[in-house]
Amino acid sequence: MANGGNTDLLQSVLFRELFEELAGARIPDTVFEPVPQPPMVEIKPFVGVYKRQGVVMTVTERNGMLHLLYEIFEGRQAPSPPMEIALSPVSETVFAGASIGQDWIPVVFSTLTDGSVYCYIGMRAAPKIVLSGKSAL
Repeated sequence: MANGGNTDLLQSVLFRELFEELAGARIPDTVFEPVPQPPMVEIKPFVGVYKRQGVVMTVTERNGMLHLLYEIFEGRQAPSPPMEIALSPVSETVFAGASIGQDWIPVVFSTLTDGSVYCYIGMRAAPKIVLSGKSAL
């Protein structure tokens, strides 16, 4: 388990070795980043507030692009400062996001069969709790 530093790089190296050794599967040597020609995506359904234990993610639209404010609000004596992340579409539901000085990470939005919307960052999911100014819970 790793919970700090460049955990994505550590996981990538470990998963690459494990998948190849145990399953014979090779992960491509690509770096996740925005695509040169981002697709046109309907972004309004993703705007809202997503919350999970200790984290609130507020997704807003500015000038036709999604922006995410990632805030840690409990569980630490001195929480990290909020991170502002501009999101660039890679597909209809996958966006590339990076805050200043960080590597690109996938930010994935998914709608479940019951209609609930989730935002996935770093393999952690947060449900959308605010829809058009009203609580979804």
